[in-house]
Amino acid sequence: MNFPTIICSLFALFSLITLFVYKNSFNTPYLTSLYRGAFLFFTVYLIIQVSVFIRWEFFIEDGASDTARNYSFITGAVFALFFTLLFLVIDLFRTYFKNKTLNNTTIH
Repeated sequence: MNFPTIICSLFALFSLITLFVYKNSFNTPYLTSLYRGAFLFFTVYLIIQVSVFIRWEFFIEDGASDTARNYSFITGAVFALFFTLLFLVIDLFRTYFKNKTLNNTTIH
């Protein structure tokens, strides 16, 4: 049994639940973008950790590569962070230009 993967999966699950509970407290457009980025990060991270756990528990019978399994929570975080940062930058630019066009409207 791989305890780092289980602990990180539980952390990601509880973080998703916490974000879902406090969803209405993110009022401004930029905080909403940050909320979506955090929700995406923990969702991708949870999917990666669950897939790693299933793979190592049920499909890999040889326990020779315990180092890869023990550090999978770090590599999962790096992959999830990469996708999340890419999404967050695009979402922040979209929010910025959306707010800029809304604020530049004039009444003729």
